[in-house]
Amino acid sequence: YIRSRLHDKAAQTLEESIDFTVYTVEWGRRLRSSDDQLVSVLFDLRDAPFSSLDLGTLQFMLQALQSYYPEILGKCLVKDAPWI
Repeated sequence: YIRSRLHDKAAQTLEESIDFTVYTVEWGRRLRSSDDQLVSVLFDLRDAPFSSLDLGTLQFMLQALQSYYPEILGKCLVKDAPWI
């Protein structure tokens, strides 16, 4: 569960965000009770200002899940996305 409104892209570098993403996905992968259990990711964009929109990290996260972890990704959902 990712609350975009709490993210401050100026607080860390893109490399730090990528490292944290890989760390989080690896923990999610290891916490599964079986190899056929899938992980769902929910991006909550409610009340998220444009200043919290981090396209580099988001692009890496989606690409990594699709390219390197396709066996664990069940669903990727976006909640309350702005019209833009």
